[in-house]
Amino acid sequence: ARGIYTFDLIQLETNTADNNQVTGLDVYPTITNGDIYIENNDNKTLQLLIVDTQGRVRIKKKIRNSTIINLDTMDNGVYICTLFVEGSKAVVNYKIVKI
Repeated sequence: ARGIYTFDLIQLETNTADNNQVTGLDVYPTITNGDIYIENNDNKTLQLLIVDTQGRVRIKKKIRNSTIINLDTMDNGVYICTLFVEGSKAVVNYKIVKI
């Protein structure tokens, strides 16, 4: 519909951390044909989000331990794996390439 719309902007208080600043977390391999491993040595509660290049959420999951994420049902391409550390403002991003 035509018209004038106004929007309020909200600033989210998150801290995008360098992948090495959050201890005990790692995601590998970043180039894979199947599984990725999320190492969570400190057993932090994490919210995992894997998004494709068109912004569609492909996987959303809460993680408390190290785990394996299977990407077999996903198309080949580039994905962003984001880990939100519960109880803090830390956000860690990894680029994953599915081949």
